[in-house]
Amino acid sequence: MKNKIVSIIIMFTLFASAFYNLCYAETNTTINKEKVIDTGMLKSSTEIMKVPNQIETIASGDGWTDVGNASWEITKDGPSVEFTINGINQIEGHTYYVALTKDASKPTVSQLSDDDMALLTPSSDSAQKLYCADSKFGPLYIKNVSYICLIEKNFEGEKEVISFGNELKRVEEPKYFDAFRLTMVNYEDTQIVLNFANGFVTRKEQIKIGKITDTSILQQLKNSDSTGWGRLMEYAKSDSSAMVNNTVTTNESGTYSVTQDLLGANNVNNEEYYYLYVKTDDENGKYVSNEAVTLAISDVFNGQYYMFFYGSDDFTWSDFDAGGTGGGGTSQSKDDTTSPLILPKTGVTAIAVATLLVLISTGAVSYYKVKKYKGLK
Repeated sequence: MKNKIVSIIIMFTLFASAFYNLCYAETNTTINKEKVIDTGMLKSSTEIMKVPNQIETIASGDGWTDVGNASWEITKDGPSVEFTINGINQIEGHTYYVALTKDASKPTVSQLSDDDMALLTPSSDSAQKLYCADSKFGPLYIKNVSYICLIEKNFEGEKEVISFGNELKRVEEPKYFDAFRLTMVNYEDTQIVLNFANGFVTRKEQIKIGKITDTSILQQLKNSDSTGWGRLMEYAKSDSSAMVNNTVTTNESGTYSVTQDLLGANNVNNEEYYYLYVKTDDENGKYVSNEAVTLAISDVFNGQYYMFFYGSDDFTWSDFDAGGTGGGGTSQSKDDTTSPLILPKTGVTAIAVATLLVLISTGAVSYYKVKKYKGLK
C-alpha cells in the first residue's frame, strides 16, 4: 500500500512538473533585442530585376565581331549588379570589354582608360554569352553615365569599338523600407546598410533621423496605403528639426557603422515612431544619387533604447483609431520600469490547475518551483 501511495505521488509530481513547464516555458525569456535587424528585401534572389535591351548601334568591320543579333541585360540582386551580352558570335582568341559613357557618340579607343572598361567573361552556359560580374561592372554602373559601348581586342592587341550609343536603362533602386538591410540604431551602435548598387567604393551620404509627429502618415502606412511612403519621404526631407542630420562616409561595401549613441538616450521616448532617411551624394556629378526612407518604433528600457524597423518581427503599430498619438498609443503603452519578461501564454485556469497538482506532490516539487521563480521581480 505504501509503495502504491509513493507511486501515485511520483506520478502527480512528474505530471505537475511537465504541466508547469508548459505554462511557464517562456517566463524567464527576455525580449530579443537583436542589435542587427534585417528588415528584409522585396526582391529576393529568386526575384531578380532585369533590364533587357537589343544592341542598337553597330560599328563592325573586317576582322571584328558582328554584334547585330546581340542583346544586353542588366541584372540587379540587392546591391549586386551584373551585365550580360547574349547572341554574340565571339571570335576565338579575341577579348571583349564593356564601357559606359556620358554621351551617345562613338568614343575613340584612346579616350577610354582601363578604369572606363570592364572585361567581359565567356559564360559556361552558352558560347554566345558574355557577362561582367558586380566586382567589375559595379564601379562603372554607379557613375553618372548614360550609354553602353562594347570594345573588342584582337590577337595583336588592337582595340576597336564595335558597338556604341546603347542607352543605359538602369534598374530602379528601392526607395523605402526594402532599400535597407542589416540596419540598426540603438543607444550604443548605429549601422546602416543599403541595397543600392555601391560599386565597391567609399561613398558620402546624408543621414537624417527624426521623430514622426504627423500621425496621418502613420495611419496611411498602417492601412497599407502606398501613398504614405511618398509622404514620409517628403516629411523626412523637409524636416528642419531632425535629431540627426549628418554627412558621413561609407566603407567599400556600402556600410556606415559607428559605435556611438547618435540620438541621445534622453531624447528617445518609448514607443514613438522615427524615420531614417538616407541620400547618397553625387559628389559633384561623379556618381548617381539615390535616396530612401524607412521608419522604426522605439523601445526604451532603463535608459537604453532600440529602434525596431518596419519589416522586422518586433515592429508594431499603435492603435491610432483608439486614440493613439503616434507616441505608443493607449493600447500598446509599455511600463519601462518593469523587467522586460514575456508573460505566460496560458490563462488563470491553467495556472490554478497546475498549482493544485503541485500541492499534491512532495516537497521536492516546491523546491523545484522556487528554483523556477528565482530571479523574477
